[in-house]
Amino acid sequence: MPGPVLKARKGDTLVVSFTNSLGEPTTIHWHGLRIPSLMDGTEDVQKPVQPGETFEYRFVLPDAGTYWYHPHFNEPTQLERGLYGALVVEDPNDPTVDADRLFLIDDMKLTKGNKFKQPGWFLARWMERHDGREGETLLINGKEQPVIEVNAGQQERWRFANTSSARYILLHLGGEPFQVIGTDGGLLEKPYSVTEVLVTPGERYDVIAGPFEVGETLAIEALPFNRGPKESERLKLATISVGDRKPSIAFIPENLRLIEPLASQDTSANKTI
Repeated sequence: MPGPVLKARKGDTLVVSFTNSLGEPTTIHWHGLRIPSLMDGTEDVQKPVQPGETFEYRFVLPDAGTYWYHPHFNEPTQLERGLYGALVVEDPNDPTVDADRLFLIDDMKLTKGNKFKQPGWFLARWMERHDGREGETLLINGKEQPVIEVNAGQQERWRFANTSSARYILLHLGGEPFQVIGTDGGLLEKPYSVTEVLVTPGERYDVIAGPFEVGETLAIEALPFNRGPKESERLKLATISVGDRKPSIAFIPENLRLIEPLASQDTSANKTI
């Protein structure tokens, strides 16, 4: 876990022949993609794929960006046990970077014996179904507190996706500034620099990390965040270990793309009625 990373180019047609090998119905929801509703994989538009059945998902990928897929049936169990993965859609006009990495952030609610913890009473089960399931074991790409090895002097594109069902991640890279270049809708018009960014469940943020200095050791963390009824703890997700310096080929333009406004920008047209 998680599932395989699917990579494609903007304008490609994605074809997935999906066979359900579970003992219960399921679907694949393509989170964030602008696709026909019959291919969306939610219970409102698709009948669940029964055990042993096969369904073909086929659609054009109209937008570049970072997306992810997951079931839309019995999510507290199926998603919690690792049935999710990423879909990266590239564009020829993407910024040039030294490396492109993907970080799927998740959490698990486990017993002391590392078994999946099940809610024991009806209200708790209903609340997990309604509000999501927040666990104490944090994972990046299915691993607990991995070490991310990078080279000094380089700038990398890090694609963060919050695949947890309830946890808010106030993302922090050891206090180092990083540039946000994209969100759920793909690239922004212009990058902006921050030291932390809030990534809510299902959200994606593409950032430019680095350049770092030789020998630095930094933590990828989730800072405390108060969303009620209590403030979350400061939690370590991974460690960044910076090695030898390498020359960089990265180029992050001041203007990433032009986003056409949907509404008129003529303020003189706004009149009080």
